[in-house]
This record gives sequence, structure tokens and C-alpha cells, in this order.
Amino acid sequence: MASYMPKMSATMQAAGREGRLQYSDSYYFKRVALPASANGMQDLLLNDDAQKDGYCTISKQKIDQGCAMMVDRVTFKAFAIATSSLAGADEGSVSYTDIASLTSVPALQDAELEFTVNGKRMWKAPVNAFNHETTNSNSAKDGINLVAPCFVNDEQLLQFRLHLPQGKSIDATLSVFVEVCMFGAECRVIG
Repeated sequence: MASYMPKMSATMQAAGREGRLQYSDSYYFKRVALPASANGMQDLLLNDDAQKDGYCTISKQKIDQGCAMMVDRVTFKAFAIATSSLAGADEGSVSYTDIASLTSVPALQDAELEFTVNGKRMWKAPVNAFNHETTNSNSAKDGINLVAPCFVNDEQLLQFRLHLPQGKSIDATLSVFVEVCMFGAECRVIG
């Protein structure tokens, strides 16, 4: 990751020259409730997002201040439930399950997930490419490994966009929640 020093924020570059950078494995994730009858393109990270412990480590479209990350793996999970049975549950309390079992949500099965950094698309993949994702699992078969890992620093704006197929929307009787998680090597300022 040292070769990416020029892409780090000025604060991180100064800390690097002083030997105050620590490297570790890390992850960032976001859980989102899709709007009722969602269709078209859905932004999963919003400008007014607040970090909520337990179901959000990406806040206001950025990773933690004083950090940089080389993202090399991404997972996607989804959960659908009849709105009438939701009983007040939100994205932090629903149980995420295997996306392949969501045959009742064809708009989501045919969707694509896109990731951008400062408006530049880093990758785009069909949601069904993540169909091996399993609850509470992080094995080699889960998620997708990026052939071209992408570098993100604490000053760059991130965006995950869910592109639902044209002419399809999520059934209004369902509440759908999604979780996107980025895995990789993180560089953090210490001391």
C-alpha cells in the first residue's frame, strides 16, 4: 500500500513520513432499507447518512477519517419481508439471508450493483453474481473478489448504486433491506 502514498490525503502523507501509519485487514459496510416500490437507480449511500453503530461503518459517503483502504473483495446481502409482518424492524434488526432465495423479488434478482469513487466507476456487477453469499459467513465462495482492487482514502466520496431493471419495481407489499460490505487492507494514522 506504500506505493499508493501519493493518493492518500495530505494528513495521511504527513503521518506516513513520520512513521505513524498502521496497516491491518479491515471492512466497511452499510445496511439500507430500500424505499417502498423502489425502481430505477437507488443510491445506497446518501449525503445525510449518519453512522449508526451496529449497521453502518460508512458515514456520509466516506470511510473513517485518517484511513485509506485497498478494497479487494465485496459482498452483497439482501432480505425481503412482507411489510405487514415487519413489526417495526429496521435495517439494523432484520436477518439477512441468501440473495438466491429471493425469487419473490425479481426486480432485485435482475439488478446490478455499481461502486464509484469520486464519481468514477470502479466496478459494476450483476446482483446474482453474489448469489453464494450466506448469512454470517466470510468464506472464499462468498461475494466477489475484484481483479483490479480499488484504492479509497478518507477524503473521497463513495457511492454504491443499485440499478433495478427498466420497467421493474419492487412489489409494494414487500420491505427490502440490502447490505454491501467492502473488505481489504486498511492504512490508519496512529499516535
